[in-house]
Amino acid sequence: MHSPQTQRAHFLQAGRRHLWLFLAPLLALPALAPLYVEGLPRSYDGGYHLLRLAVLERAVAGGTFLPRWAPDMLLGFGYPAFNFYGPGSYWLAELLHWTGLGLQAAFTLSFVLAVMAAGYGAGLLARDIFDVDQPWPALTVAVAYLYAPYVMDNVYIRGGLAETMALAALPWILFGFRRLFYVAEKRPPFFVATFALALLAITHNITLLFTPPLLIGYLWVHWRRVGYKLAALTWPLAAVLAAMGVSAFFWLPLIAERSALSEQAYTIARQVWLPLSVWTWQNFLDTGFAFTHTFIRPNRLGIVQVVLAAGGFLTARRRDAEWLYLGAVALIASALIGAWALPLWQSNDILTIAQFPWRLLSIISLPLALFSGGWLLHLRTGWRQPAAALLITLIILAQRPQLAWIDVFAPHEPDLSSGVMAQIELEKGVLAGGEGNSPG
Repeated sequence: MHSPQTQRAHFLQAGRRHLWLFLAPLLALPALAPLYVEGLPRSYDGGYHLLRLAVLERAVAGGTFLPRWAPDMLLGFGYPAFNFYGPGSYWLAELLHWTGLGLQAAFTLSFVLAVMAAGYGAGLLARDIFDVDQPWPALTVAVAYLYAPYVMDNVYIRGGLAETMALAALPWILFGFRRLFYVAEKRPPFFVATFALALLAITHNITLLFTPPLLIGYLWVHWRRVGYKLAALTWPLAAVLAAMGVSAFFWLPLIAERSALSEQAYTIARQVWLPLSVWTWQNFLDTGFAFTHTFIRPNRLGIVQVVLAAGGFLTARRRDAEWLYLGAVALIASALIGAWALPLWQSNDILTIAQFPWRLLSIISLPLALFSGGWLLHLRTGWRQPAAALLITLIILAQRPQLAWIDVFAPHEPDLSSGVMAQIELEKGVLAGGEGNSPG
């Protein structure tokens, strides 16, 4: 039996190790404050997603908990929206609505929860990869990820709750599958890996499209590390199959009815969206110290984000397969957004579904955040805290959203009736298959 002094020492040590869990919400305040100070932005797709939430709410009120058909859409002709667009993000907002919040408040709070989940997931993954007792590398990575320009763009500019939730799911997926290779008790990481992958599958189809190559490579890296033991693959493969089974209610009908989709969206993507959404040497990087969030496309990387990631990758002095693999993922995914890769995106329906090559930022942002923590790994113990404070301050100052210019919804509960939906669809060009015909 441990003495009181020993127990107290263990408690304090555990408290210091998990300190980042308590600091992360405080450090996230500048990222989330505009939602409270200014209000819910009139983002590119936010209003449309809010209307879809209203459609789901009406279906649930009528007793249909898993609707596939949205009868209020397309001027009342209806559309199988929830058959082809993952309902997971709408269900999060609907559950919050059940607590008594209005639909707009529930929608807004869903963004807050998704951003915090992204930060916590990245921090847990970093702590597992870095394997250091101090909380500062994990906290730095958590802040770097939740302030990543693409995460903030999805919240404030694109209004993409589904993609924000997908960005939140990715670090939890890698964390869960990584743990399955190294811990004796498999059930907790099995649940994390299964739930996170299933959540991604029912939330954002396009991020799911990019995930299998990322995950297969990541599993191979760790399978190689444990000596290619077949038994080591049992739990990871079981988690993949379990996630597929849990989410099959969504993706099986989607695949079965794929032939019923109009080819118009693919034609528009090939001829309009893809050519306008590739990177060149002139448009891939925001070179200002403070990242500028605008409606201008394509989405970009931030100069502070890139410098911190590149410096951290080198400063960490790691040459293990996992570190190098994550570096290769970031480089290859960045290259695939380049204009030279446009024929590849236009060559088949699978990649055309993505519409915008810069969506690969969903895969790039996590490795870049992890590399930002590399600056701290070889510092003396006493230097890690002030160095982390410096890095975190730099990230927040450079990447916090500054959006006083953006229009916002009125704070009261909006009119989400069928007539308003028809007006929004006309304004967005949905009925004509025009600019607004983006799945988010």
